[in-house]
Amino acid sequence: MTKLLECTRVLTCLFLLLTSVVCLADDTSLWKIQKTLAGKKYIDLTHEFAPGIPRWSGFPDETRKTIYWYDKRPDTMGTGFFLGAVHACRSMGNTR
Repeated sequence: MTKLLECTRVLTCLFLLLTSVVCLADDTSLWKIQKTLAGKKYIDLTHEFAPGIPRWSGFPDETRKTIYWYDKRPDTMGTGFFLGAVHACRSMGNTR
């Protein structure tokens, strides 16, 4: 039992040593990447999804509907939690 405990300790130490060496190597390259990215100009192209968002005129407006609600409501399918359905047309790129 003592030899098993000693082997476990040695393997644990080796694992910690190897992971710390790998982490140090990654930190160096990550710092280089961070410095490169910090010098760049970014434009935020994200937006909220909501009815009325800009879209191609051939697509219908987004619709939302509550399917389940916490309390009983006549316009839902069930109770106990919130579940909403969203229908929005979106382009996933050119599929040709």
